[in-house]
Amino acid sequence: MAMVFQSWISKLSCTEHLVYEASLYQNRYLRVIYAMIFALVLIGMWIIWYFTLRPLADSLATSYEQIVAKNARLDYQANHDSLTGLLNRAAFSNKLKKIECKHTSIKACSLVLIDLDQFKEINDLLGHDVGDKVLIQAAKDITKAPMRNESAYRLGGDEFALLYDKKVDQDQLTKRLESLIEEIKKPRQISEYDIRCSCSIGVAFGHQQGCSSFKMLFKRADTALYEVKRNGRDGFGFYKADTVGPVFARSL
Repeated sequence: MAMVFQSWISKLSCTEHLVYEASLYQNRYLRVIYAMIFALVLIGMWIIWYFTLRPLADSLATSYEQIVAKNARLDYQANHDSLTGLLNRAAFSNKLKKIECKHTSIKACSLVLIDLDQFKEINDLLGHDVGDKVLIQAAKDITKAPMRNESAYRLGGDEFALLYDKKVDQDQLTKRLESLIEEIKKPRQISEYDIRCSCSIGVAFGHQQGCSSFKMLFKRADTALYEVKRNGRDGFGFYKADTVGPVFARSL
């Protein structure tokens, strides 16, 4: 009886060992299967990313960059003069509107209007190509050695403007305009022609009494410009309350 019981115990132990071995084998097998599945999932994800999502992401990024670049280009074209590269009249008007929204900002502003003297004669006699080159050179002269808080604009034709959105020292501005006049008067060799040009400049300050809007500031600068032209051109003048201006000042 004891031998039978011992034999039974031995068989049971052997069976348990076989079950244990089978369990270990099964666990190893499952781990291999899981590892293979995980590897296949990773490979599949990489294939999807590389051949589908990455090109799509690159395409979207490129499209976004193109849209941003196009918008920047359109914004530049809308606010800059195509000939001289200066800010244009639209940008000038937008700047005034932004400043005017601050109500009290006009008191700190100064406006300089610049006209090239006898430009029409140069344009008519020597042609528009020469006239365009004169305007381009004038724009370079106007933007040379700018003061702080200065913005330069081409309002149209031979009309330019300098706008200061912060209060400026009149003595410094006087030196700036004297230098500008001398720069523009320098003889230039343009398309085989010796070009001599001058300019007339009118200046108005927002802090002067009675200046309550940019329309008024513009008319005052225009009045000062008219007085310079009436007195022989080739110079600059500041608006004074007793200045006799034209009956019809140009509108802003």
